Amino acid sequence: MAIDGSVLSSTIKLELGDKGEEILDEFFDKIDKRHLEIEEHLDEFEDFVFERVKGEMGIEKAENVVDRLKKKIMLERLEDLTSKQKSKIRSRNEFETLKELSDICMNLNQQEEAEKYLDRLTGLSEEMDNERMMAESLIIQAEFFLMVDDLESAEENAKKILSLAEKIDGEASIGDGMRLAGMVAWRKGESEEGLTYLEEGYDRFKKLGLDEKVAAVKREMGDVYAGKDDLEEALKHYEKAAGSFGKAGLEFERVNMLQEIGMISSDMERTDEAIEYFEKSEEVCRKNSFPIYRAWSLFNLGELYIEKSESEKGEDKLKEATELFETSGDRHGEAGANMALGRCMIEKGALFEAEKRIRRALKIFDELDMSQSKAEAFYLLSSVHAEKEMYEDAKEGLENALMIYDSLDMADMKDKIERELKDLTKHLK
Repeated sequence: MAIDGSVLSSTIKLELGDKGEEILDEFFDKIDKRHLEIEEHLDEFEDFVFERVKGEMGIEKAENVVDRLKKKIMLERLEDLTSKQKSKIRSRNEFETLKELSDICMNLNQQEEAEKYLDRLTGLSEEMDNERMMAESLIIQAEFFLMVDDLESAEENAKKILSLAEKIDGEASIGDGMRLAGMVAWRKGESEEGLTYLEEGYDRFKKLGLDEKVAAVKREMGDVYAGKDDLEEALKHYEKAAGSFGKAGLEFERVNMLQEIGMISSDMERTDEAIEYFEKSEEVCRKNSFPIYRAWSLFNLGELYIEKSESEKGEDKLKEATELFETSGDRHGEAGANMALGRCMIEKGALFEAEKRIRRALKIFDELDMSQSKAEAFYLLSSVHAEKEMYEDAKEGLENALMIYDSLDMADMKDKIERELKDLTKHLK
């Protein structure tokens, strides 16, 4: 298959503007070609783009850009394969291309396109009368059904997978069928049945040494226990999942687990344990260029250190988090970190800095149309103005917060603010 460099040029420029054109030119200079057929360099090209974008914009943006480039490449490849006479080799290549296209579309949240390619994938495996490929396509399609909450179709696929796996003596496929059946049962409210299936899937994956699948099942078992409010058991499974993801080299998934453990530990008031896991998460994020996830690790660390009365350390973490949120474009995170810093500054008596931080958060909450968070910011800002004896401004802040809480039908906060407004009147002329 021949892919002209100009096809990739339009895609990368659409995603990154002039920076995309600059990256593409650098790559063509590197391989000593310019807008020629570069099919033998495609893997190298994807790696080159990923590293350049990751270094400047973070891994999330890099993955998105590379997925869009790969989709363009896969569509060109699929058109090339289907325009020629069928053969076993071409059909296998078409199968792999459809697999990759469906995966890319799911990553890009293009559900209708993903479903279209998955239907073609299962149809092709049946046309080829290849039971192993049928099982593989059904597993991928079942994952999609779970993602879109089509539990009946996912359950039907799980049954088909187990039936096919028995015929082909496929232990890994049996494990996948058990795992999928477990997920369906849990989502239908049958937790114990779900755990039985998941445990069976886990045992098979463990025997086969499939670390990524072991980790995924342990994560799902943790989810089931968390849903049952058995947090101790959930933590045990999440910890094992984090270890297995690390062993499989899946650092992004490991970070998700470390942060989940940190959040649960914090909810259970195990502050030192929560700090330990968020510190691990922050380190992994820093080493692997996960800026937004690193920012959330720092944000949680900041609040936890403040909770431990280590205010200076907490303030430093929150400031670092704020800067990362801002450069990564996470407006929600930026606003939340500024609010946390505002509270920290109030405790220090640094009222000017507190007001600046809270106003920044208020502006973002307003732009994002986050009403409750906006009310919280007005309320906090009012307390700053009261401390500064700016009572008219304090009254205005309380009235703004009251109006929002009233519209949200939050009676407790409404009553609290009405009492504070009454107390405030003694300071007003």
